[in-house]
Amino acid sequence: TTTQFIGGAVTYYNLVLRNGGAGNPKQLQGFLSHVVNNDLTVESTAQMDLSSPSATQLTLWGNLFYSGLSGGASIGNLTIQLSGIGKTVSGVPTGAPALRSARVEAAAADVPIVEASFLTDPATAPRLAGERDGKPLVALENTYEKRKAQVEELLRTADPTKRLVVDLDDMTLVRNPQISPALAAAAAPDRRDRDDHVPDAAGGGHRRRLRARR
Repeated sequence: TTTQFIGGAVTYYNLVLRNGGAGNPKQLQGFLSHVVNNDLTVESTAQMDLSSPSATQLTLWGNLFYSGLSGGASIGNLTIQLSGIGKTVSGVPTGAPALRSARVEAAAADVPIVEASFLTDPATAPRLAGERDGKPLVALENTYEKRKAQVEELLRTADPTKRLVVDLDDMTLVRNPQISPALAAAAAPDRRDRDDHVPDAAGGGHRRRLRARR
């Protein structure tokens, strides 16, 4: 596993960052802006950093689930702008999809899903020297960096009425479909602020009102 570079001036949909560990971060390109149209999830095995100490903005329109490793280079120069209302900010929960509102689930229940898997088969992948947690390491041949051209082609040619899920060794990309006005209205949140639960560092919880810029 090596550092994965994530270029700027790019719009993502649901973005999940996983694996790599400390010292092999998901490196966002500094200075240029980044946009996530839905949820951003950083799992406990992933570390984020910036390619330069320049001030960098990531605009997030969905929920933020962050359990990532600390210590990423220049990460203090990254600003996450929460846009929209009624969002959840927390660590990565078990069964994160359960946090989706019933309104959204009902609206999206009948949307067809197209899945594309690029996951490396550990049974046939080349072995690397060393182990992690008692398990042998394998060469990851299907990271976003290595499959970027194919992923971009999928995003360009996929049916816009279907949800596209692309599984890679280091992330899962989800592009939500274009939905009808009726479904959009059903999925829209109430036009008022509401309390969101944010766990504290001790593992308890408190209530915090989030007022994000529209």
